[in-house]
Amino acid sequence: MNADQYLKEISARVHWKFSRQDADEIVDDYKALLTDAESRTDDFVSALGTPSEAVRHLEAPSGYRLWLAACILMLSCVALLFLNLHFSSQNRHLLAVLLVPGFITPIIWFWLTENGYRYHKPPSPAILALLSLMAAAVCLECLLFKSVGRSLSQQTAKLLYFLLQIAGGFSLLAGAAGVILAKLRDRRWRAVYTAAITTLAVSAFLCSILRSMSLDLSVASWWIPYLWRFVLIACAGTFATLFSLC
Repeated sequence: MNADQYLKEISARVHWKFSRQDADEIVDDYKALLTDAESRTDDFVSALGTPSEAVRHLEAPSGYRLWLAACILMLSCVALLFLNLHFSSQNRHLLAVLLVPGFITPIIWFWLTENGYRYHKPPSPAILALLSLMAAAVCLECLLFKSVGRSLSQQTAKLLYFLLQIAGGFSLLAGAAGVILAKLRDRRWRAVYTAAITTLAVSAFLCSILRSMSLDLSVASWWIPYLWRFVLIACAGTFATLFSLC
């Protein structure tokens, strides 16, 4: 392992375990240690021990277990939303139970641990690209859902269900990546997570309506009772995502 690889790996490990300010200081110390040519030799790098050994020797911060608990909670929310999408009969109350901690946890955690920490670069283009994809998926789902009121053909239903499943699977992966990268690289990746659980919630909500035994498409205003719930999910998700980009 050369010096650059060593720095890259130890940076990931300390950013996962420590707060961003502390992790940056540790990485800067190792960069200073490996600046001159003699220190960048493979023998010198080997003498430092592996990155995992080096991080293990550092005293674990008091908030590390809290971070693990928060991480498990966030990943559980996105995973359960994905599973709810595949249930034969979705529990709409479960959406609220999962969305509240899903939106609040990443905002509060990174506000507490990175309060005052400023990034000097704009958000990664990958963040903006993923947000655009998920926003497009929600818009397309809604456009197809509007056609339900006119005709619920088998082809339309299959297309909508297929889109819901694809959007759900993509959002699951994007949400998990958002949590991890928010800790390792840039807290603004949490916006990908909040957008992912919003997309999953919208997909599960639309799917639950289509599978509802009480849905009466013969009534012209059949969609009105569901509108306020959809608007609430969309507005909460949009607010959480925009705030997470800060």
